[in-house]
Amino acid sequence: MRKGRRLKQSMFTLHALATKRIAPRLGLAVGRRVAPHAYDRNTLKRIARESFRHHIAHLPVMDIVVVFRSESANASRFELREAFDHAFDRLIADNTPKTST
Repeated sequence: MRKGRRLKQSMFTLHALATKRIAPRLGLAVGRRVAPHAYDRNTLKRIARESFRHHIAHLPVMDIVVVFRSESANASRFELREAFDHAFDRLIADNTPKTST
């Protein structure tokens, strides 16, 4: 995504690109090198989707792609959820209109 935004975290990289759709979309990429077992890959994706669903009402209309890194396989669910919440909150804050006083 050349015109989009990239947020690098220790456990994943989040790519975001504004679109003209009616709702934000989420794409997830977890390779076998990151988590060799399907159970672990699915758990990572499940945590990302859950955080996305909690933030979808406030997110701007954009396509979001999450590319997981190997550090995510060793992280706890709580750490992953906090990292996703922080990343989505940053996207929301960066795309809210600034009010001048």
